[in-house]
Amino acid sequence: MIGRERSRALQHDRFLKRTLPQSDWRHGNAQFQEPRLGLNLRLVELLREIGDGHGVSPGVVAVAWTLHNPAVTGVIVGLRNASEVEEIAPALEFQLSLDEHERISEHVSSIRRYLGLLFCRLLPGSRFTAGHTRIHQPAAH
Repeated sequence: MIGRERSRALQHDRFLKRTLPQSDWRHGNAQFQEPRLGLNLRLVELLREIGDGHGVSPGVVAVAWTLHNPAVTGVIVGLRNASEVEEIAPALEFQLSLDEHERISEHVSSIRRYLGLLFCRLLPGSRFTAGHTRIHQPAAH
């Protein structure tokens, strides 16, 4: 476990030390800046850890988790070439265990709570209900 934590930290540090050129769309994107970057990289590591246990990629795990939601009837995945299609194809049949699904859901919920608290700081007068990402603005009088 310690080796895995160190590997994750090194991956995170390598990304942070890499300078993205101004022309790279990620350069100014909040998802690629701290603290969101760290949260997102931890999610990728969780997806990789689960995928490694089944011999599938993190993308397969992400698609399977999304399709597990009964409100979702389909997923649109952006693919650039045939090898990416082959890599993601197992997602059509891959099934997560209940424990794996809950681990991913828990992490995603923590990201949503963080974003909700962040929005509350940015929107004066709003209130946030823990566990929900909905922002309630007070009624104008």
